[in-house]
Amino acid sequence: MKNFNLKNRGITLAEILISVSIMAVLIAIFVVSSSPVSTLITSRNFERQSELNLIMNAISQNIGDNNGNFVCASGIIPTATTTMASTTYLAGDYNIAPCLIPVYLDSFPYDQSSTSAYWTGTTSNNSAYSIIRNSTTGRVKVFAPYSEGSTTISVTR
Repeated sequence: MKNFNLKNRGITLAEILISVSIMAVLIAIFVVSSSPVSTLITSRNFERQSELNLIMNAISQNIGDNNGNFVCASGIIPTATTTMASTTYLAGDYNIAPCLIPVYLDSFPYDQSSTSAYWTGTTSNNSAYSIIRNSTTGRVKVFAPYSEGSTTISVTR
């Protein structure tokens, strides 16, 4: 039988430091991955992406129903980045809502995280989403300029 020296029993300072370091890393990973703030940001950005898809689908249906042309009393989709809102909100906005409601949408989606966004009807609204048409290719892009985090949210067709 081996004879153990009672002075060598216990743990060393190095073992304690290694254990504490491992625990700190594991706790940091858990806190970052379960952060309620990042979960809320992800959820709101997902909602924005869904709403942009809804808008783009309605635009595509309008184009399909009109032999490849977007028909709208507000005119053609602008070739400069423009907010989709009624002109009573801010001069230069593009009021696309009357062109899509009620045929393609029941109401127009808007970025509910934006303090300036609202929907009261086709003549009074601000989606806080933007639209642009490429003058060369004719492709339409809708996007959420107020997306959170470093995420770019857009749909192009």
